[in-house]
Order: sequence, then structure tokens, then C-alpha cells
Amino acid sequence: MKTTHTITSEQFLPTLVLKNTVLFPDVALPVLVSKPVGLNALHRAIDTYKERRFVALSLKEGAEIDNIKSSDFYTVGTLCVVERIEKNEKGESIAYVRSVERFQAKSIQFESAFNSWAAQGEIVPDIIDLDGPTEKALLTSLKEVSKEIFAQFKRKAHTATTHNELIRDDRFVLVGRGIYAIREWGHQGG
Repeated sequence: MKTTHTITSEQFLPTLVLKNTVLFPDVALPVLVSKPVGLNALHRAIDTYKERRFVALSLKEGAEIDNIKSSDFYTVGTLCVVERIEKNEKGESIAYVRSVERFQAKSIQFESAFNSWAAQGEIVPDIIDLDGPTEKALLTSLKEVSKEIFAQFKRKAHTATTHNELIRDDRFVLVGRGIYAIREWGHQGG
């Protein structure tokens, strides 16, 4: 059952700046946090809020992470929870985050006192506009498409085989345990 989080409309929450990444509600993901401004936001969330909450907002295409202003952010992101932060073998910080609700930012500002971004806004409910028969038809269609894709390859795809193919392909980069991203989008190994 989904936990509902409440926030006040005047509350500014620490904000993690994401580049080439979008977090969706109800997803847990390891995120490489390479900039001090991002780590400051996450540590502020841990130190300030019992629930360890923060907002994750993506930058618009073309925005440079070292020279951003509030208008460079998309205003819809996610309210998230910091599960833990670890260092990888290279000494980089990996934040394990769980996104819990869709969030609409009304105001985004840089807080010099914390050397991090913060967003003020509200939780936006997901719109579920499928009736039962439509949902069933959609799922049936997805199953059929999956079967057709499977039939094209004429053999079972194994996890190790998939990993080997992705790791050999320079277009992809391993960013976390079993998670790959597209190198062209600026992702680096983690």
C-alpha cells in the first residue's frame, strides 16, 4: 500500500539536481552524485527530516550543471526518500533513493547557507484514466508484443548474456548494480 506524504505549501525541500535522468514515482534507484551541491541537498534531507525527504528535479536539455539557474529546471519531478549513501571503489558517492510521489515545483531557489538547491511546491496525484477493460486490453497487447519479440530471437535471453552484450557495447555504460544507461546522454560508469 502506498504511503501518502504530506508537505506544507510554504516548505522548501532540499533538491537534487538530475541531468539526463528522470525518477518516476514508486521506483528505487542508485544515483551517482558527483557534485557537492547534490550531496549537500541529500545530507540536508537526512539531517533535517525524519523521513529523509528531498525533491528530485531534472535539468532541461542544454543546461550546464555548473552554471544553472532556477529557470533551467523542469518543474515536475518527484518527492523522494534517501535510503542510504555509499562510496564506490572510486570514492564516488552513490545515493540509493526511493521516489514516492510526483511533485510540482512552484518555486526553486539556491540556498547559499546550505550550498544546495531547494524547491517549494505540492504533491501532484497520478491520473489514472484507464477503465478495467482498457487496462486489460493494454496488458494483453503488451504480452502479445513481448511474445512476438521473443519469437524474433528464437532463443531465451539470459541475464548474463544480456549483461555481456551491454557491457561490450560502447553505447551503454554500467551505472549501478545491473543498471545500464546510454553513454551519449552523459552518463558515466558507477
